[in-house]
Amino acid sequence: MVIIRYLFVLLVGFLGGGATTLWLVQSGTGDFVIRRTEAVQDLERRLREMELQRDALGRQLEDVLARSARMERTFEDLERRFRGVVERSERGLGAERPGGTAPGAPVPGTPVPPAPELAPVPPPTLPGGAPREPS
Repeated sequence: MVIIRYLFVLLVGFLGGGATTLWLVQSGTGDFVIRRTEAVQDLERRLREMELQRDALGRQLEDVLARSARMERTFEDLERRFRGVVERSERGLGAERPGGTAPGAPVPGTPVPPAPELAPVPPPTLPGGAPREPS
C-alpha cells in the first residue's frame, strides 16, 4: 500500500508541476522570471545599443546619399554650362576669325602693325637732383 501511495503522490506532483509550468509560460509570469537573469538583461542592453547604432548609421547613410545627389546635380550643371561655353566659343571663333585662329593671333593675310617706339627711361635720381649710383 505504501508503494501505491508513493506512486500516486509522484503522479500528482508530476501533473502539478506540468500544470504550473504551462501556467507560467502562458501567463507571462515566466517571462518576468526569465528577464531577471543577468544574461538576458545583458543581451537586451546590447540589443538596444545595436538598434541605436543602426538608426544612427541609417541617418548617416541618408545624409551621404543626399550629398552625393547634390554633387551629381552640381556636376551635371557644370558640365552643361561648360558645353555651352565651348559651343559659344566655337561658334564665335568660326564666325569672327577665318581658319578658327586663336584670339590675339594675327589673321592670315592682314599686315602686322609696327611695334610702338619706346622712349628711354631716365635714370633714377636722389632727392635734391643728384643721380643715384648703381649698386
